[in-house]
Amino acid sequence: MKNEILYSVKAQRGPTLRCKGWKQESLLRLLENNMENAERPERLVIYGGIGKCARNWESYHAIVDALINLENDETLAIQSGMPVAILVHQSTPERVVRFLADHLELRPYQIFPVDGRVCMGDLMELYALDRRDLKDVPFTPALPGDLAKGESFAEVLRWRDQLLFHPYDSFSPVVDFLTWAARDPQVLAIAQGDNEAAIGRLKRCLETEHGTTGYEELRAFCTA
Repeated sequence: MKNEILYSVKAQRGPTLRCKGWKQESLLRLLENNMENAERPERLVIYGGIGKCARNWESYHAIVDALINLENDETLAIQSGMPVAILVHQSTPERVVRFLADHLELRPYQIFPVDGRVCMGDLMELYALDRRDLKDVPFTPALPGDLAKGESFAEVLRWRDQLLFHPYDSFSPVVDFLTWAARDPQVLAIAQGDNEAAIGRLKRCLETEHGTTGYEELRAFCTA
């Protein structure tokens, strides 16, 4: 398995097609673009100090090789930055299946012949299965720095900026900040993206007496 460490990656541009279809090519370029703008590309760290685009360099090169050789009617399954399975059409030649399995270091039980194409969205249905032994341990976001000591988000922002890395850091400080803003008579407007907890606070803004305006971008019906 290829284990070369890349200290810089340049995303492919232009009309040159390296894969067997533009869907595969777009995913490969997306991966390369993440690496091109990564914080620590030699460690595969994209952002936040720990967010990686692949589990290790073997997995990174395996993903690249798989995308280059993936047919238009095949699907590559990746879990936590590591290839774990490939879905191939029943008519796929055996030599192609062996090639993909060898490059991804997959065992026979990880190759799934299917009669027709499989939509990647359909794979999420598998997560609904009651198989905790096959799932990763749920991740619990943390509170950074002074917020973990009990300081409010609003108080921290009075004297310095506070950068939150989602989903690694908890979203609760943002929700608390919206609650504080909804009660502050000096706040004239609030803009917030699509988040269920935040939307609840924005609705509360609309109900306050001091006339704060809640503006929810992306999902207009949520402000109704």
